[in-house]
Amino acid sequence: MAISTKKFKENEKRKEQKELTNALKGLQDQDTNKEAEEDSKQIAPDIKETKGFYLLTGKVQDVSSTNFLVNFRGKIINAYTAGVMRKHRIKVLLGDLVDVEIRKEEFEYITDASKKILGRIRFRHKNINTKSTQENQSQDNISEKQKVDKDKNNSDK
Repeated sequence: MAISTKKFKENEKRKEQKELTNALKGLQDQDTNKEAEEDSKQIAPDIKETKGFYLLTGKVQDVSSTNFLVNFRGKIINAYTAGVMRKHRIKVLLGDLVDVEIRKEEFEYITDASKKILGRIRFRHKNINTKSTQENQSQDNISEKQKVDKDKNNSDK
């Protein structure tokens, strides 16, 4: 059976519309990628600029229950953990490398020693060295317990 010319034209129009919508989707995807690139700029290796905030990478110097002192290029930043980190119970320990988010207005005071800067810890970087030392310590504790158990068994005989 031959397709009528009317149906043939309708099919051609549908194909063209699909091609146009796919092309538009591709353009929109490219625009969103450009916006994402524009949203965050890398200023320095340890500073990243996002919408209204700066992300600074520093090392935790002091830990209290919910507040942390983070050292960023010799400047101390008072920081607290972000809600997502609290929600997922991510622990922040002394010496950890963390990303601290501060407002752009407070970033201007980074050079002023008299101003206190408040920030929010958004990310804790994985530190391979601390993992291996914790594993070594736990293995040392196990071996010490085994030695104590052996000594007790030997003394009982």
